[in-house]
Amino acid sequence: MKFNSLVVAIFVCLFFQINPLLIADSNAEIQDLKKQVASLTSLVNKLSQRLEQIESEKTVITSPPPSISKPIVRSAPVQSSVYQNQNPDISVAGKAIGKKTTNSSDPIRNSIGLDEAELAMTKNISPYSKGALTLSFSDGGTKIEEAWAEFSHIFPVDDVEAKVGKFLVPCGFLNTVHDHDWPMVAKPLSMQYFFGDESFSENGLSMSKPINFSNKTYAKANIDFLQGNNEQLFHGGNSRVMGGRIFTNTMFNDKDDLNFGVNFHQGSWDTSGDLRSSIAGADIMLRRRFSQFNRLCLFGEWLWNRREQAFGSDSFANGYYLNLLYKFKKIRDWHVGFEYDCSQKPSDTRYWSTVRSAYLGYWFTENDRVQFQLRNIHDPFQITTNNEALIEIIWGMGPHKPHLANF
Repeated sequence: MKFNSLVVAIFVCLFFQINPLLIADSNAEIQDLKKQVASLTSLVNKLSQRLEQIESEKTVITSPPPSISKPIVRSAPVQSSVYQNQNPDISVAGKAIGKKTTNSSDPIRNSIGLDEAELAMTKNISPYSKGALTLSFSDGGTKIEEAWAEFSHIFPVDDVEAKVGKFLVPCGFLNTVHDHDWPMVAKPLSMQYFFGDESFSENGLSMSKPINFSNKTYAKANIDFLQGNNEQLFHGGNSRVMGGRIFTNTMFNDKDDLNFGVNFHQGSWDTSGDLRSSIAGADIMLRRRFSQFNRLCLFGEWLWNRREQAFGSDSFANGYYLNLLYKFKKIRDWHVGFEYDCSQKPSDTRYWSTVRSAYLGYWFTENDRVQFQLRNIHDPFQITTNNEALIEIIWGMGPHKPHLANF
């Protein structure tokens, strides 16, 4: 910068010297300008010689002031390791739900308020591992939804990954998705009966490996070793559960694809651990893309539970739900869907409960949306048939934003 300024100064001075129309009439001023030009020319010559010397020595220096005769030489620091920022990515998601129902025994009927707030922290710990922690806050207190570390590229077998800690078990598609990423407000009846009010979340180890069947089909296999904390299926952590899941995705063309998965897990459900409980299921999702924003999705899941009995024959329970979802853009993003849900209870297989519902979602931005759902619930266990209207407001902050998963 100084060199350029000097050149400009010289040019200006010379311009004033050779242009008599712009030079002052005083001869003293002309002589003074000549002296300044001579001084600047001498300084430029010195700087040019110094730059040539620096280039020949190939030494990196900071630009010293002209009064310093020797340059300041700075060598690059030697680093024993690459510094990495270990601060996690932090996100917050919240949802408020309002309910209007004809069921007079519902404790939260005709009310609206915060249902849950979620704090999620994720980080790529190293080239071989990733960690996550998800905390849930509600009137029922604070709980750990997920806290796990996932490792890859460390096993002798290629592409094997291992997840250890507490995580959502790969038992069907919807169970692995946080409920603020669902297109509907209410949890499907079959999932509520089989998994309880909470999702099927377990402590343990899950190992997975992708499988390539063909150029158009992707598959992934999981094997799980769990503690059996789910009290709806097992005996609250006193049971060791083993199982797994196989998931496939097939692309038919650039617009249509099919997801299909099957899963099976088994543990004990009695105190002594002598009676086994098995949970199996299958899920399917067929998607058609009309454009970048418009798509039609048909998805559903079937669940099956078998419980051994100390006396008599084993107990079997079934449940399923089916959804038709359409996503489209009309100025803003929308989605609309219909759901049919039918299920028995693993603890009581005498009756089938059914739910018919329709739902609608409107997106303000990618960070917040509002969802509505109308439900007709026939519950033979309570000998009631009720109608309810639900409204859900979802918002998020940070890199992990609420979305519609992979519908």
